[in-house]
Amino acid sequence: MSGGKEPLLSARALVRELGEQMVTRALDDVDLEVYPGEFLALTGPSGSGKSTLLYLLSALDRPTSGDIWFGGSNITSMDDDRRAALRRERFGFVFQFHFLLPEFTSLENITIPLRHRGLPQNVADRRAKDALESLGIAELHGRRPHQLSGGQQQRVSIARAIAGKPNIVFADEPTGNLDSRSAEATIRIFEQLVADGMTLVMVTHEPAFAARARREVHLSDGRVYDNEATRPNVIIMR
Repeated sequence: MSGGKEPLLSARALVRELGEQMVTRALDDVDLEVYPGEFLALTGPSGSGKSTLLYLLSALDRPTSGDIWFGGSNITSMDDDRRAALRRERFGFVFQFHFLLPEFTSLENITIPLRHRGLPQNVADRRAKDALESLGIAELHGRRPHQLSGGQQQRVSIARAIAGKPNIVFADEPTGNLDSRSAEATIRIFEQLVADGMTLVMVTHEPAFAARARREVHLSDGRVYDNEATRPNVIIMR
């Protein structure tokens, strides 16, 4: 699967336990590697642990035990400030809900996280405009979220995720709140971004969308199956 590449992200023996008196293992001894430039789909039934795994890999949550390595560093041993910096500077996020700030324009929703990273306003503006243009929605830069359709809102959230030039983008059920046409458009955007070199890890419950990924990892009862399944190169968005 790696083609000789070193993994971008590696997880070893991950365990995530939930609860105090009655402990449940949401993840049970999971190993996983994510390689540069791949489109990886995490699939499985509700409660299988796929979103839990995504949140651990992306440093949004901590494992009960096990290790996650990124760029030669063990992110599980980092303090909260370093983990926050990692998420802000190296990772991008797309969620089921867009989480756009309602009082700000599309452009401002993208530039605000960039400004928090310390980028000058002119650089943040340029990156935001480039991201919107790359997704074919440059004309939406001045609109606020309530002036956008659901599909447009999700495109703006994708633009926000990629404007920071992350090493990897994590998407948690990104089509879950979309109609079929907008969902298809979102997946085609992801395919094009991966074809352009982006690394993407996506949680999805849609088999048809999982089938479009380069690799599918299936979870059941907190354990990983079908870890070596591979598929042909993704389709390029036209």
